[in-house]
Amino acid sequence: MTKLSNWLLILFMAFFAVSITSCNDDEEEYSADYLLNIAEENLNISAPAEASSYEVEIVARAIWKATVTTDSGEEWITLTTGSDTGGYNTLAFDVAENTTGATRTATITITCHTAQKVITVTQSN
Repeated sequence: MTKLSNWLLILFMAFFAVSITSCNDDEEEYSADYLLNIAEENLNISAPAEASSYEVEIVARAIWKATVTTDSGEEWITLTTGSDTGGYNTLAFDVAENTTGATRTATITITCHTAQKVITVTQSN
C-alpha cells in the first residue's frame, strides 16, 4: 500500500507541476492584431474641407473604446459610436467643415485591452 501511495503522490505532484507551468497571462499571449483589427486602408483618412461622415469596421475580441486628439485642441471630430463590445463593430464619426484656412490633423485611438490602433484623419483646407 505504501508503494501505491508514493506513486499516487508522485503522479499528483507531476500533474500539479504541469498545470502550474502551463498557466500564464492570456493578454500577453495574443498579438495586437488578434485583439483589435482594422483594415489597413482605414488607418489614414483624407477628409475634404466640407463636413463629412465616416464609418470604419472594427473587429475586437473584447470591449473597445475610441478617443480623439486634434493637433489644434479644437474639437472638429465627433464620435457617434466610440465604444462597444467585442465582435464586429462600426466606429462612426463626423468631421466638421474646415473653415480655418489650414489643413488640420487628428488621431482617433482605439483601445482594446493592451492593443491600440490609431486612425489618422487629415482634413484639407
